[in-house]
Amino acid sequence: MIPFLRTLATLALLAGGLTVSASEGKAPGFREISFETADGARIFANLYEGGDHAVVLAHGAVFNKESWDPLAQELSAGGLRVLAIDFRGYGKSTDGRESGALHLDVLGAIKYLRTRNTPPTRPPIATMAMVR
Repeated sequence: MIPFLRTLATLALLAGGLTVSASEGKAPGFREISFETADGARIFANLYEGGDHAVVLAHGAVFNKESWDPLAQELSAGGLRVLAIDFRGYGKSTDGRESGALHLDVLGAIKYLRTRNTPPTRPPIATMAMVR
């Protein structure tokens, strides 16, 4: 499954005019962060440091934010900032006022990256979902 995801991520990055090269040595780690969505949900995510460009990774129904770790580590080592989120109701993430409003979780992730971590002129370039 990981080679398919790596290919998908590379295609998304190339469409955005970026390239990612694998780096040798130890892969970077992550730190867990959280942010509030427009409807009051508290979303937890793993933030992998990288360059000015960012990618949001959103899991499917039977996965969680840790499911993205191998790909997130590789993208981060290649110079991208990666935010892998746990949707509301998964892990430590809590529900908001709107039931099932997963789009607000992704929008909140993008807002987090734009206002706190990524220069405003460089918004996240891709959002990917792992589905089964």
